[in-house]
Amino acid sequence: MTIPAEAIVPSSTNSKGKNPLFVKDHDDIFIQKKSSSSSSDDSGSGNPADGVRTSVYKHFESNMYVLVCRTSSPIFTLNIYVPTAAPNNKGLPHTLEHLIFCGSKRYPIRGYIDTLASYNYSVGTNAWTDKDHTCYTLDATAEDGVANVLPSFLDHVLNPLLHDDHFVIEVYHFDETGKEKGIIDYHHKYYDANNVTVVLIGAFSDDFEEKYLQTIPADIVQSRGSDSREPMDFSPPDNSHPRYETVRFPSSDTSTGSFSFGWQGPKHGDPETNLALDIMLEYLAGTSSSPLNLRFVERPSPLASSIESYNYSNVITMLNPVFNDVSYMCKDITNQLKNGLNDSDLPHLFEERYFKGMLIGEFKQLIDTQFDGDKYALEKAAKRLSDKMASNIEEAPGDAMQEIFYPDIVASHFLPESQGIKKLHIGSLLRQFDIIADVSKRPVEFWIGLLKKWLIDGTVYHFALVPDTELGPKLDLERKKIEQANAAKFVDKEAHAMRIKKAVDASTAHVSEEVKKAMRAPDPTKTTILPHKQNLVVLDNAIGPVVAVQSINVDSGFAEAQIQIPIGNITDDQRSYLTLFQELLMGTDILLPAGVLFDNSNTPLQTEKRVRYSVFESRISDLVASRYSRFGQRLQLFSCKVIQALDIIKAVDAVKQLFLDMHNNWDTIISDTDVNLAQSVMKYECTIEQSVPAGILNQSISNSIHGFANADEYNTWYSTHVVAVKISDMCCMFKKYMLPFTDSEYPMFHLLVMTSDVDIPAELGPFEQKTLEEISATYKANY
Repeated sequence: MTIPAEAIVPSSTNSKGKNPLFVKDHDDIFIQKKSSSSSSDDSGSGNPADGVRTSVYKHFESNMYVLVCRTSSPIFTLNIYVPTAAPNNKGLPHTLEHLIFCGSKRYPIRGYIDTLASYNYSVGTNAWTDKDHTCYTLDATAEDGVANVLPSFLDHVLNPLLHDDHFVIEVYHFDETGKEKGIIDYHHKYYDANNVTVVLIGAFSDDFEEKYLQTIPADIVQSRGSDSREPMDFSPPDNSHPRYETVRFPSSDTSTGSFSFGWQGPKHGDPETNLALDIMLEYLAGTSSSPLNLRFVERPSPLASSIESYNYSNVITMLNPVFNDVSYMCKDITNQLKNGLNDSDLPHLFEERYFKGMLIGEFKQLIDTQFDGDKYALEKAAKRLSDKMASNIEEAPGDAMQEIFYPDIVASHFLPESQGIKKLHIGSLLRQFDIIADVSKRPVEFWIGLLKKWLIDGTVYHFALVPDTELGPKLDLERKKIEQANAAKFVDKEAHAMRIKKAVDASTAHVSEEVKKAMRAPDPTKTTILPHKQNLVVLDNAIGPVVAVQSINVDSGFAEAQIQIPIGNITDDQRSYLTLFQELLMGTDILLPAGVLFDNSNTPLQTEKRVRYSVFESRISDLVASRYSRFGQRLQLFSCKVIQALDIIKAVDAVKQLFLDMHNNWDTIISDTDVNLAQSVMKYECTIEQSVPAGILNQSISNSIHGFANADEYNTWYSTHVVAVKISDMCCMFKKYMLPFTDSEYPMFHLLVMTSDVDIPAELGPFEQKTLEEISATYKANY
């Protein structure tokens, strides 16, 4: 369905005249980016010298807030937070999240908001639903890009259409065969301006609020008077609730399952205890040489492939270690025992509470040995955590700032002690680095008490996830019965099918050329990248295999070193071992040559020294915030992902048909506005690649490989060519590279088959071979 441009209600300035729509709520606050040398400032407002300045604004009538957080990042982030409680398990908040994007009263076109975002140096909008809030997000590479989208996005969130057609296709209904399609919403109570907080993060100009925030159409953010602030019950379940549960999942691979443990942590408002628990989790499982990894993973017969640990920062925190790929059933265990990896624990891991006993026993062992006799263990873990947090603020400032803001936003809404107080309290984590520094100096007795109170004596709920080869067919049978029962409810199935088709047609996204041309776009000259300088030095005398060194100077709190190793001359036989080599590289003993420094000694080694990988790993973990290894990426012209092997043929046919349609209807499908949209997206991708120090490093290496002296030279070349591209150029490239895909003689694609969470065998070799044979046979039969 095409809606003309006149259906879009034009934006207007604040109808209140000279009265500001949003007024400053209090003085600016400053959020720490790194640990300071002194924590003597206890004012609660932070130190401007080392902080990220954040301004807080409140709607002049309602309790809607806007936070403008000024980082140095050239990526501008828009986040609209709606505290959402779930009264049951029907998925109401998540369903409503999807309905929001179906159009709004001022912009009644499905797909309008994402098209507008794409024209504004973004790749579209996004959203997520958590336990106690829903957040709608946008990333753009221009300040005015965010400003252009903000009014429309707010209108979608606060004033969505919620038509019957949207419910038919997005929410709960049956199709003509009886299949279930979703649930219903609860917009009116929670999605009111009274309950919304907007968080803007990026290098916003000082006059952003005056230019853009105050000019949002007043009716968009007008409250209907609904206030969803109410105390939530955070008391733990009573003793009748099971604390251990086995959850079966369908899988033809029965060799491994997993365990998930959960402890209720402290309430929001106790940052010291929460950060101390973060330090404890970092110590327990933060590195491969940490106690839990040494006990469960890094051993001759691993009990798990990896351990992940989380401290979820909701109103009530949750401590959640997860053990992945735990040996299950006799096949895997028998193979390990046959190979001489005898371990008395293996046959009992999935016996009720056995794994929990092992975990709690490890905690008690750490208390008995006072953390393996290392009195600095928790202090070093605190240093690692602090470095990781500072690195995250630098590499992903938008995400890092949200982690600081959203717990305060939600707590102000739902904590019992916040009821009756309409003011938003931001700042519980303003000085989190100083808190970590202070806590890290606590004596060993403090850490023993912390471990005992929260993880040993605390109530733990744990789940065993067990593979089941028979569950898949059972679930399919149950689903078919439900579909048959649903289908029986419809007397006129044809009429029901027509109703659904009508709803789908009415709600299909189609933004007209007229509407596209009326959309505002940012000034391309105002996009920036992170300032930096690069310098390539070719060595007169190679140092081992190193023939050149590239230095990149960028404003960063961290130094990063990369070693680039060319693998172009590796044979095909050797190439198959690269993944295993990469995996084992940091899990192998190190032979240090004479003359190097090791440990804290200033005396070089007199002879070669073999160092256990666990010792080396521990040493490296104390020195660096992060490390990684990876293979270089290749250019992909086009790619798609399918779930099942037999879907590959359907996917290939669909892509071929798409390309044929483009070829036959090029003039009607591709327009100047489509070219402009593609250029906007490419501008976004180019900028985001160079918005953080790690991206600068990778781009600088690429610049040197391709002969660019510096980033400015590359960006000038890139921007010039992107702007110069015309429809005729796109048509030429399409015919040269993509149209041949429709020829049956053309090499179609490179196929990568991998195991995932779908029901497929675990043996990679035989499964890949079988898949390729099926595809080949099906393709020959059809073509």
